[in-house]
Amino acid sequence: MKHHLFGLRLACCLAAVALLLPLRGAAQGSTAFSYSGALKASGAPANGSYDFTFSVFAGSSGGTALAGPVTVSGVNVSSGALNVTIDFGTGVFTGAARWLEIGVRPAGGGSFTTISPRQQLLAAPYALYAMTPAGPQGVAGPQGTQGPAGPTGPPGATGSQGAVGPQGQAGPQGSAGPAGPQGAPGANGLSIVGPQGDQGPQGPAGPQGLQGAQGPAGPTGPQGPQGQKGDSGSGGASGIPNMNVYLIDDIFLVPDGVKKIMVEMWGGGGGGATGSYADAFYFYGGGGGGAGGYTKLVLNVTPGDEIDIAIGQGGGPAINGTTTSILCDSADSAFTESAYGGAAGLPGTSTVSGGPGGAGGGSGADGLASISGQDGFPGSSSNAGNGNAGNGGSSPAGGPGGLGNLGGVGFDGHAPGGGGGGGGLSSCGGPSLGGSGANGRVIIYY
Repeated sequence: MKHHLFGLRLACCLAAVALLLPLRGAAQGSTAFSYSGALKASGAPANGSYDFTFSVFAGSSGGTALAGPVTVSGVNVSSGALNVTIDFGTGVFTGAARWLEIGVRPAGGGSFTTISPRQQLLAAPYALYAMTPAGPQGVAGPQGTQGPAGPTGPPGATGSQGAVGPQGQAGPQGSAGPAGPQGAPGANGLSIVGPQGDQGPQGPAGPQGLQGAQGPAGPTGPQGPQGQKGDSGSGGASGIPNMNVYLIDDIFLVPDGVKKIMVEMWGGGGGGATGSYADAFYFYGGGGGGAGGYTKLVLNVTPGDEIDIAIGQGGGPAINGTTTSILCDSADSAFTESAYGGAAGLPGTSTVSGGPGGAGGGSGADGLASISGQDGFPGSSSNAGNGNAGNGGSSPAGGPGGLGNLGGVGFDGHAPGGGGGGGGLSSCGGPSLGGSGANGRVIIYY
Protein backbone atom coordinates (compact mmCIF):
# COMPACT_ATOMS: atom_id res chain seq x y z
CA MET A 1 0.00 0.00 0.00
CA LYS A 2 2.89 2.38 0.71
CA HIS A 3 4.18 1.86 -2.85
CA HIS A 4 0.73 2.80 -4.27
CA LEU A 5 0.57 6.05 -2.24
CA PHE A 6 4.05 6.93 -3.50
CA GLY A 7 2.81 6.49 -7.07
CA LEU A 8 -0.07 8.95 -6.40
CA ARG A 9 2.28 11.61 -5.08
CA LEU A 10 4.52 10.98 -8.09
CA ALA A 11 1.65 11.63 -10.48
CA CYS A 12 0.72 14.89 -8.78
CA CYS A 13 4.26 16.20 -9.19
CA LEU A 14 4.61 15.48 -12.92
CA ALA A 15 5.50 18.77 -14.64
CA ALA A 16 5.34 18.40 -18.41
CA VAL A 17 7.87 20.56 -20.17
CA ALA A 18 5.78 20.67 -23.38
CA LEU A 19 8.75 20.03 -25.67
CA LEU A 20 6.90 18.01 -28.31
CA LEU A 21 9.22 17.62 -31.31
CA PRO A 22 9.27 15.35 -34.37
CA LEU A 23 11.79 12.60 -33.73
CA ARG A 24 15.31 13.63 -34.85
CA GLY A 25 16.85 11.34 -37.43
CA ALA A 26 13.55 9.73 -38.40
CA ALA A 27 12.89 9.03 -42.08
CA GLN A 28 10.67 11.47 -43.94
CA GLY A 29 7.02 10.58 -43.30
CA SER A 30 7.65 9.04 -39.86
CA THR A 31 4.79 9.58 -37.33
CA ALA A 32 7.02 9.29 -34.26
CA PHE A 33 7.88 12.30 -32.08
CA SER A 34 9.89 12.99 -28.93
CA TYR A 35 8.24 13.94 -25.60
CA SER A 36 10.32 15.54 -22.80
CA GLY A 37 9.16 16.26 -19.23
CA ALA A 38 10.16 16.75 -15.60
CA LEU A 39 9.09 14.23 -12.93
CA LYS A 40 9.05 14.91 -9.17
CA ALA A 41 8.57 12.50 -6.28
CA SER A 42 7.67 13.94 -2.84
CA GLY A 43 8.59 17.45 -4.01
CA ALA A 44 12.06 16.57 -5.33
CA PRO A 45 13.26 15.63 -8.85
CA ALA A 46 12.68 11.88 -9.35
CA ASN A 47 15.44 9.35 -10.00
CA GLY A 48 15.03 5.71 -11.09
CA SER A 49 13.13 3.60 -13.60
CA TYR A 50 9.43 4.20 -14.39
CA ASP A 51 6.74 2.88 -16.75
CA PHE A 52 4.48 5.30 -18.67
CA THR A 53 1.29 5.06 -20.79
CA PHE A 54 0.26 7.68 -23.38
CA SER A 55 -3.24 8.10 -24.99
CA VAL A 56 -4.66 10.77 -27.34
CA PHE A 57 -8.17 12.25 -26.82
CA ALA A 58 -10.24 14.80 -28.69
CA GLY A 59 -11.12 16.73 -25.50
CA SER A 60 -9.57 17.83 -22.23
CA SER A 61 -11.80 15.39 -20.27
CA GLY A 62 -14.09 12.39 -20.89
CA GLY A 63 -14.48 10.75 -24.27
CA THR A 64 -12.89 7.71 -25.88
CA ALA A 65 -9.19 7.53 -26.74
CA LEU A 66 -8.44 8.23 -30.41
CA ALA A 67 -5.13 6.37 -30.11
CA GLY A 68 -3.24 4.45 -27.43
CA PRO A 69 -2.56 3.62 -24.78
CA VAL A 70 1.07 3.34 -25.92
CA THR A 71 3.18 1.84 -23.10
CA VAL A 72 6.82 2.85 -22.68
CA SER A 73 8.49 0.70 -19.99
CA GLY A 74 11.70 1.05 -18.05
CA VAL A 75 12.27 4.80 -18.71
CA ASN A 76 15.39 5.99 -16.88
CA VAL A 77 14.60 9.27 -15.02
CA SER A 78 17.63 11.22 -13.77
CA SER A 79 17.27 14.42 -11.71
CA GLY A 80 13.63 14.55 -12.78
CA ALA A 81 14.37 14.69 -16.53
CA LEU A 82 12.68 12.17 -18.86
CA ASN A 83 12.61 11.80 -22.64
CA VAL A 84 10.58 9.20 -24.55
CA THR A 85 9.65 8.51 -28.18
CA ILE A 86 5.92 8.03 -28.96
CA ASP A 87 4.31 6.79 -32.19
CA PHE A 88 0.49 6.82 -32.47
CA GLY A 89 0.56 5.94 -36.18
CA THR A 90 -1.23 7.80 -38.98
CA GLY A 91 -4.65 9.48 -38.96
CA VAL A 92 -4.40 10.86 -35.38
CA PHE A 93 -3.15 14.44 -35.96
CA THR A 94 -5.48 15.83 -38.64
CA GLY A 95 -5.45 19.50 -37.66
CA ALA A 96 -8.13 19.30 -34.91
CA ALA A 97 -7.31 19.93 -31.22
CA ARG A 98 -5.80 16.95 -29.36
CA TRP A 99 -5.04 16.24 -25.68
CA LEU A 100 -2.48 13.79 -24.20
CA GLU A 101 -3.37 11.63 -21.19
CA ILE A 102 -0.39 10.17 -19.24
CA GLY A 103 -0.18 7.31 -16.72
CA VAL A 104 2.86 6.53 -14.53
CA ARG A 105 4.08 3.91 -12.06
CA PRO A 106 7.43 2.68 -10.72
CA ALA A 107 8.90 0.24 -13.24
CA GLY A 108 7.87 -3.38 -13.03
CA GLY A 109 4.70 -3.44 -10.98
CA GLY A 110 1.58 -1.80 -9.54
CA SER A 111 -1.23 -0.03 -11.35
CA PHE A 112 -0.74 3.11 -13.44
CA THR A 113 -1.81 6.44 -11.91
CA THR A 114 -3.46 8.79 -14.44
CA ILE A 115 -2.13 12.37 -14.48
CA SER A 116 -4.82 15.06 -14.42
CA PRO A 117 -5.49 17.30 -16.22
CA ARG A 118 -4.71 16.12 -19.75
CA GLN A 119 -2.15 18.17 -21.65
CA GLN A 120 -3.06 19.85 -24.93
CA LEU A 121 -0.78 18.91 -27.85
CA LEU A 122 0.38 22.09 -29.58
CA ALA A 123 2.33 22.84 -32.77
CA ALA A 124 5.08 20.22 -32.88
CA PRO A 125 3.01 17.01 -33.48
CA TYR A 126 1.24 18.87 -36.31
CA ALA A 127 4.58 18.96 -38.07
CA LEU A 128 3.65 15.29 -38.74
CA TYR A 129 0.35 16.39 -40.31
CA ALA A 130 2.22 18.97 -42.41
CA MET A 131 4.57 16.26 -43.74
CA THR A 132 1.67 14.65 -45.69
CA PRO A 133 2.62 14.89 -49.43
CA ALA A 134 0.71 17.36 -51.59
CA GLY A 135 -1.44 16.18 -54.51
CA PRO A 136 -0.23 16.36 -58.17
CA GLN A 137 0.19 19.80 -59.73
CA GLY A 138 -2.58 20.88 -62.09
CA VAL A 139 -2.10 21.98 -65.73
CA ALA A 140 -0.74 25.51 -66.09
CA GLY A 141 -3.36 28.10 -67.09
CA PRO A 142 -2.98 30.39 -70.19
CA GLN A 143 -0.56 33.30 -69.94
CA GLY A 144 -2.24 36.60 -69.14
CA THR A 145 -1.87 39.80 -71.20
CA GLN A 146 1.25 41.87 -70.67
CA GLY A 147 0.77 44.70 -68.19
CA PRO A 148 1.63 48.37 -68.98
CA ALA A 149 5.28 49.42 -68.72
CA GLY A 150 6.30 50.79 -65.34
CA PRO A 151 7.66 54.36 -64.86
CA THR A 152 11.31 55.06 -65.73
CA GLY A 153 13.59 54.48 -62.76
CA PRO A 154 15.90 57.20 -61.34
CA PRO A 155 19.34 57.68 -63.02
CA GLY A 156 22.04 55.29 -61.84
CA ALA A 157 25.03 56.43 -59.77
CA THR A 158 28.04 57.98 -61.57
CA GLY A 159 30.65 55.35 -62.42
CA SER A 160 34.21 55.42 -61.04
CA GLN A 161 36.98 57.39 -62.88
CA GLY A 162 38.79 55.49 -65.65
CA ALA A 163 42.50 54.59 -65.59
CA VAL A 164 45.18 57.18 -66.58
CA GLY A 165 46.25 56.91 -70.27
CA PRO A 166 49.89 56.20 -71.41
CA GLN A 167 52.49 59.02 -71.43
CA GLY A 168 52.87 60.82 -74.77
CA GLN A 169 56.13 61.19 -76.77
CA ALA A 170 58.75 63.82 -75.71
CA GLY A 171 58.50 67.17 -77.55
CA PRO A 172 61.43 68.81 -79.46
CA GLN A 173 64.31 70.43 -77.45
CA GLY A 174 63.87 74.13 -76.80
CA SER A 175 66.41 76.88 -77.70
CA ALA A 176 69.40 77.59 -75.39
CA GLY A 177 68.78 79.99 -72.52
CA PRO A 178 70.81 83.22 -71.79
CA ALA A 179 74.34 82.97 -70.25
CA GLY A 180 74.53 82.89 -66.46
CA PRO A 181 76.31 85.57 -64.30
CA GLN A 182 80.11 85.43 -63.81
CA GLY A 183 81.33 83.37 -60.83
CA ALA A 184 83.15 84.79 -57.71
CA PRO A 185 86.99 85.14 -57.75
CA GLY A 186 89.00 82.04 -56.76
CA ALA A 187 91.02 81.68 -53.45
CA ASN A 188 94.52 83.17 -53.07
CA GLY A 189 97.50 80.89 -53.76
CA LEU A 190 99.86 79.47 -51.04
CA SER A 191 102.48 81.79 -49.45
CA ILE A 192 106.10 80.72 -48.62
CA VAL A 193 106.66 80.18 -44.82
CA GLY A 194 109.85 81.63 -43.26
CA PRO A 195 112.00 79.95 -40.54
CA GLN A 196 110.41 79.40 -37.07
CA GLY A 197 111.44 81.89 -34.36
CA ASP A 198 112.52 81.18 -30.74
CA GLN A 199 109.88 79.99 -28.25
CA GLY A 200 108.40 82.77 -26.22
CA PRO A 201 107.87 82.75 -22.44
CA GLN A 202 104.96 80.68 -21.00
CA GLY A 203 101.82 82.63 -20.67
CA PRO A 204 99.51 82.70 -17.60
CA ALA A 205 97.24 79.71 -16.87
CA GLY A 206 93.98 79.86 -18.70
CA PRO A 207 90.52 79.28 -17.15
CA GLN A 208 89.46 75.74 -16.16
CA GLY A 209 88.13 73.72 -19.04
CA LEU A 210 84.70 72.05 -19.27
CA GLN A 211 84.12 68.72 -17.44
CA GLY A 212 84.90 65.66 -19.51
CA ALA A 213 82.44 62.93 -20.41
CA GLN A 214 81.47 60.37 -17.69
CA GLY A 215 83.59 57.23 -17.60
CA PRO A 216 82.20 53.69 -17.84
CA ALA A 217 80.24 52.32 -14.84
CA GLY A 218 82.13 50.28 -12.25
CA PRO A 219 81.20 46.74 -11.18
CA THR A 220 77.92 46.25 -9.23
CA GLY A 221 78.34 46.28 -5.46
CA PRO A 222 76.87 43.65 -3.09
CA GLN A 223 73.10 43.72 -2.45
CA GLY A 224 72.05 45.63 0.64
CA PRO A 225 69.59 44.35 3.28
CA GLN A 226 65.89 44.22 2.29
CA GLY A 227 63.83 47.16 3.50
CA GLN A 228 60.50 46.96 5.34
CA LYS A 229 57.37 46.19 3.34
CA GLY A 230 55.46 49.30 2.36
CA ASP A 231 51.70 49.86 2.69
CA SER A 232 49.46 48.22 0.10
CA GLY A 233 48.21 50.51 -2.62
CA SER A 234 44.52 50.98 -3.39
CA GLY A 235 42.93 48.37 -5.64
CA GLY A 236 42.31 49.19 -9.25
CA ALA A 237 38.85 49.23 -10.80
CA SER A 238 37.37 45.82 -11.64
CA GLY A 239 37.12 44.97 -15.31
CA ILE A 240 33.66 44.51 -16.81
CA PRO A 241 33.36 41.28 -18.83
CA ASN A 242 31.47 40.99 -22.09
CA MET A 243 27.82 40.06 -21.54
CA ASN A 244 25.20 38.69 -23.97
CA VAL A 245 21.52 38.61 -22.90
CA TYR A 246 19.11 36.23 -24.71
CA LEU A 247 15.32 36.60 -24.51
CA ILE A 248 14.54 34.36 -27.52
CA ASP A 249 16.07 31.22 -29.01
CA ASP A 250 19.48 31.93 -30.54
CA ILE A 251 23.08 30.64 -31.08
CA PHE A 252 26.20 31.92 -29.21
CA LEU A 253 29.47 31.62 -31.19
CA VAL A 254 32.49 31.41 -28.83
CA PRO A 255 34.94 34.24 -29.82
CA ASP A 256 38.67 33.78 -30.42
CA GLY A 257 40.73 33.60 -27.22
CA VAL A 258 37.76 32.65 -24.97
CA LYS A 259 38.29 29.40 -23.00
CA LYS A 260 35.67 29.77 -20.22
CA ILE A 261 32.19 31.30 -19.97
CA MET A 262 29.82 31.92 -17.06
CA VAL A 263 26.12 31.30 -17.71
CA GLU A 264 22.96 32.31 -15.81
CA MET A 265 19.64 30.64 -16.79
CA TRP A 266 16.01 31.01 -15.69
CA GLY A 267 13.17 28.61 -16.67
CA GLY A 268 9.70 29.86 -17.64
CA GLY A 269 7.16 30.49 -14.86
CA GLY A 270 3.96 28.43 -14.54
CA GLY A 271 0.56 30.04 -15.09
CA GLY A 272 -1.90 30.69 -12.26
CA ALA A 273 -5.05 28.59 -11.93
CA THR A 274 -8.56 29.74 -12.71
CA GLY A 275 -10.84 30.36 -9.75
CA SER A 276 -13.61 27.80 -9.14
CA TYR A 277 -17.25 28.57 -8.43
CA ALA A 278 -19.08 25.56 -7.00
CA ASP A 279 -22.45 27.11 -6.24
CA ALA A 280 -24.01 30.26 -4.80
CA PHE A 281 -22.32 29.71 -1.45
CA TYR A 282 -18.76 28.58 -2.14
CA PHE A 283 -15.99 30.11 -4.21
CA TYR A 284 -12.42 28.70 -4.45
CA GLY A 285 -9.50 31.02 -5.32
CA GLY A 286 -7.05 29.64 -7.95
CA GLY A 287 -3.50 28.73 -6.85
CA GLY A 288 -0.53 30.80 -8.05
CA GLY A 289 1.91 29.36 -10.67
CA GLY A 290 5.37 28.12 -9.63
CA ALA A 291 8.45 30.13 -10.60
CA GLY A 292 11.07 28.87 -13.09
CA GLY A 293 14.29 27.36 -11.74
CA TYR A 294 17.63 29.23 -11.71
CA THR A 295 21.14 27.96 -12.60
CA LYS A 296 24.53 29.73 -12.57
CA LEU A 297 27.66 27.84 -13.69
CA VAL A 298 31.10 28.15 -15.35
CA LEU A 299 31.81 26.04 -18.46
CA ASN A 300 34.96 25.23 -20.43
CA VAL A 301 34.61 26.10 -24.14
CA THR A 302 36.68 26.18 -27.32
CA PRO A 303 36.84 29.20 -29.69
CA GLY A 304 34.50 28.61 -32.63
CA ASP A 305 32.05 26.40 -30.63
CA GLU A 306 28.35 27.00 -31.35
CA ILE A 307 26.07 26.94 -28.27
CA ASP A 308 22.35 26.45 -29.02
CA ILE A 309 20.11 28.49 -26.68
CA ALA A 310 16.42 27.59 -26.06
CA ILE A 311 14.45 30.05 -23.90
CA GLY A 312 11.75 28.54 -21.64
CA GLN A 313 8.30 30.04 -22.22
CA GLY A 314 5.99 31.20 -19.43
CA GLY A 315 2.81 29.14 -19.18
CA GLY A 316 -0.57 30.67 -19.89
CA PRO A 317 -3.41 30.33 -17.37
CA ALA A 318 -3.24 26.81 -15.84
CA ILE A 319 -0.32 25.85 -18.18
CA ASN A 320 3.15 24.77 -17.04
CA GLY A 321 6.24 26.88 -17.86
CA THR A 322 8.84 25.26 -20.14
CA THR A 323 12.55 24.54 -19.67
CA THR A 324 15.41 26.90 -20.62
CA SER A 325 18.45 24.98 -21.94
CA ILE A 326 21.85 25.40 -23.61
CA LEU A 327 23.52 22.74 -25.77
CA CYS A 328 27.03 22.38 -27.21
CA ASP A 329 27.90 19.24 -29.19
CA SER A 330 31.53 20.17 -29.92
CA ALA A 331 34.01 17.27 -29.82
CA ASP A 332 36.24 19.24 -27.38
CA SER A 333 33.61 20.73 -25.03
CA ALA A 334 30.20 19.00 -25.25
CA PHE A 335 27.56 19.80 -22.59
CA THR A 336 23.83 20.22 -21.97
CA GLU A 337 22.52 22.36 -19.08
CA SER A 338 18.95 23.30 -18.12
CA ALA A 339 16.77 25.40 -15.80
CA TYR A 340 13.32 23.80 -15.56
CA GLY A 341 10.00 25.62 -15.90
CA GLY A 342 7.55 26.10 -13.03
CA ALA A 343 4.31 24.11 -12.72
CA ALA A 344 0.91 25.71 -13.16
CA GLY A 345 -1.29 26.43 -10.14
CA LEU A 346 -4.34 24.23 -9.55
CA PRO A 347 -7.97 25.24 -9.02
CA GLY A 348 -9.70 24.64 -5.67
CA THR A 349 -11.80 21.50 -5.37
CA SER A 350 -13.22 21.55 -1.83
CA THR A 351 -14.99 23.82 0.67
CA VAL A 352 -11.97 23.67 2.97
CA SER A 353 -9.26 25.34 0.86
CA GLY A 354 -8.69 27.02 -2.48
CA GLY A 355 -6.44 25.76 -5.29
CA PRO A 356 -2.90 24.70 -4.32
CA GLY A 357 0.01 26.68 -5.78
CA GLY A 358 2.13 25.15 -8.57
CA ALA A 359 5.56 23.66 -7.79
CA GLY A 360 8.62 25.78 -8.57
CA GLY A 361 10.80 24.67 -11.50
CA GLY A 362 13.94 22.64 -10.71
CA SER A 363 17.35 24.18 -11.36
CA GLY A 364 18.65 21.27 -13.48
CA ALA A 365 22.43 21.69 -12.93
CA ASP A 366 25.13 21.67 -10.21
CA GLY A 367 27.04 24.91 -10.73
CA LEU A 368 28.04 28.00 -8.75
CA ALA A 369 24.34 28.41 -7.91
CA SER A 370 21.54 25.93 -8.58
CA ILE A 371 18.18 26.90 -7.07
CA SER A 372 14.62 25.67 -7.67
CA GLY A 373 11.95 28.31 -8.30
CA GLN A 374 9.60 29.29 -5.49
CA ASP A 375 6.33 27.35 -5.28
CA GLY A 376 3.16 29.28 -6.04
CA PHE A 377 0.94 30.22 -3.12
CA PRO A 378 -2.41 28.46 -2.58
CA GLY A 379 -5.73 30.17 -2.84
CA SER A 380 -8.46 29.86 -0.21
CA SER A 381 -12.19 29.26 -0.19
CA SER A 382 -15.12 30.88 1.54
CA ASN A 383 -18.83 31.21 1.29
CA ALA A 384 -20.48 34.27 -0.24
CA GLY A 385 -17.67 34.52 -2.85
CA ASN A 386 -14.95 35.83 -0.52
CA GLY A 387 -12.18 33.27 -1.23
CA ASN A 388 -8.65 34.53 -1.88
CA ALA A 389 -6.57 33.87 -5.04
CA GLY A 390 -2.96 32.65 -4.56
CA ASN A 391 0.10 34.69 -5.64
CA GLY A 392 2.63 33.28 -8.15
CA GLY A 393 6.08 32.14 -6.97
CA SER A 394 9.16 34.37 -7.42
CA SER A 395 12.16 33.18 -9.47
CA PRO A 396 15.55 33.05 -7.66
CA ALA A 397 17.65 36.09 -8.64
CA GLY A 398 14.88 36.76 -11.20
CA GLY A 399 11.36 38.19 -11.51
CA PRO A 400 8.70 38.21 -8.77
CA GLY A 401 5.48 36.26 -9.15
CA GLY A 402 2.21 37.85 -10.23
CA LEU A 403 -0.39 38.69 -7.59
CA GLY A 404 -3.60 36.73 -7.28
CA ASN A 405 -6.67 38.85 -8.03
CA LEU A 406 -9.73 38.34 -5.85
CA GLY A 407 -11.74 40.61 -8.12
CA GLY A 408 -10.92 39.08 -11.49
CA VAL A 409 -8.09 37.82 -13.73
CA GLY A 410 -4.78 37.06 -11.93
CA PHE A 411 -1.78 39.27 -12.68
CA ASP A 412 1.08 38.00 -14.89
CA GLY A 413 4.48 37.04 -13.41
CA HIS A 414 7.52 39.28 -13.95
CA ALA A 415 10.54 38.36 -16.11
CA PRO A 416 12.60 36.37 -15.84
CA GLY A 417 10.72 33.27 -14.69
CA GLY A 418 8.07 34.64 -12.28
CA GLY A 419 4.91 32.53 -11.82
CA GLY A 420 1.45 33.89 -12.66
CA GLY A 421 -1.09 34.84 -9.97
CA GLY A 422 -4.26 32.83 -9.39
CA GLY A 423 -7.67 33.95 -10.61
CA GLY A 424 -10.57 35.07 -8.45
CA LEU A 425 -14.24 35.91 -8.75
CA SER A 426 -15.15 38.31 -11.57
CA SER A 427 -17.57 41.22 -11.26
CA CYS A 428 -20.17 39.10 -13.05
CA GLY A 429 -20.07 36.47 -10.32
CA GLY A 430 -18.16 33.81 -12.30
CA PRO A 431 -14.57 32.57 -12.01
CA SER A 432 -11.72 34.44 -13.73
CA LEU A 433 -8.54 33.12 -15.37
CA GLY A 434 -5.17 33.02 -13.60
CA GLY A 435 -2.23 35.18 -14.72
CA SER A 436 0.45 33.96 -17.17
CA GLY A 437 3.97 33.00 -16.08
CA ALA A 438 6.95 35.07 -17.31
CA ASN A 439 9.41 33.79 -19.95
CA GLY A 440 12.88 32.54 -18.99
CA ARG A 441 16.24 34.14 -19.85
CA VAL A 442 19.92 33.31 -20.56
CA ILE A 443 22.93 35.60 -19.83
CA ILE A 444 26.45 34.61 -21.00
CA TYR A 445 29.55 36.36 -19.56
CA TYR A 446 32.96 35.97 -21.21
